[in-house]
Amino acid sequence: MAKHRKKRERLISTEAAKMAEEIDIPYDASQTTDDEYTLFDFNHGRAFGIASHIGRVNGMQLRKELDNGITIAMGYELKHIDPTRTWVNGQKMKLSAPEDDPDHLFMFYVTSETSREEIHDFLILMTNDFYQRQK
Repeated sequence: MAKHRKKRERLISTEAAKMAEEIDIPYDASQTTDDEYTLFDFNHGRAFGIASHIGRVNGMQLRKELDNGITIAMGYELKHIDPTRTWVNGQKMKLSAPEDDPDHLFMFYVTSETSREEIHDFLILMTNDFYQRQK
């Protein structure tokens, strides 16, 4: 079973690396001090993301970690409007997660102009970064 999982992870890692080469979105990625999460700033504050390195995390907890990363680590101002919308540094953003599941590996704040394709690209960049950090 572990051998099959390693082979699958290697395949995902290779495919993510190939796909990431085609994406032209500038981003900064930094790990939290406890190394449990990686924070992402895409296109100089146009979108923000978080990836969990500890497995799936409850959505509320992952959002809390993302909020803390944006305010403490990145130094941006954040003000919640409602459960799915937030002002980040004066820019209205919505919360987005690639799964409908209550537990997540990834979560984003994106502007209303952000397309599904861009979110997909962010996810590829985050996946590639995740596997690169494991090497």
